[in-house]
Parts: sequence; structure tokens; C-alpha cells
Amino acid sequence: MSNSIELDTKNKMNNKNIHKWSRIFRGLANPHRLEMIKLLKKNGKTAVSVLAKEVGISVKNTPRNLRILHDLEILESLGKSDHIFYSIYTGLDKEVNLIIKMFA
Repeated sequence: MSNSIELDTKNKMNNKNIHKWSRIFRGLANPHRLEMIKLLKKNGKTAVSVLAKEVGISVKNTPRNLRILHDLEILESLGKSDHIFYSIYTGLDKEVNLIIKMFA
């Protein structure tokens, strides 16, 4: 594999794929979210309060950022109400995983 990302060439850029990648890049276009992904890759399952502290943002704003990544199927969650833990989604798309490796 070369230094550049080799995405699946069979996956042509149709309107559905353009929309998918646009949503993913918008979701990743936030330094706090990238930092959260980096921490989750390093530490595994982590509580919302710990992520907030490590990233340096309020506990109130953290769930919003995590929900965006969760909705993109980058993260998965476990728990209820005030005891939620997040981790990297085990079924993460291989192309999305390659992009994340570049930035987080």
C-alpha cells in the first residue's frame, strides 16, 4: 500500500456516495471530535465525562459531538442516561477507518 489512501475503486462516486462522504467529512471537521476518536482508539470504551475532561470541553457539549459521530456509525454506545460509554464502532466501514487513521 502506498502513502496515499487507496479507496475501493469499484465504489464509483454516485450521488449516494457523494452524500455519504460529505456527511462523514462534515462530522470529522471538528478538532474536538477528532480528539475524541483518537482517545477512543487509544483507550477503548470510555465514559462521556472522561472524554469531556480529556478533550477539554464541557460535559454538556460532549454528548452532542458524540451523537454526531454515533449517527455516522463511527462510534457505538453502551449504557443508559448519565452512564453512557462510547467506543469505536466494531463494524466501521474500512474506507472510513482509513480516513480516520489519517487524522486521529
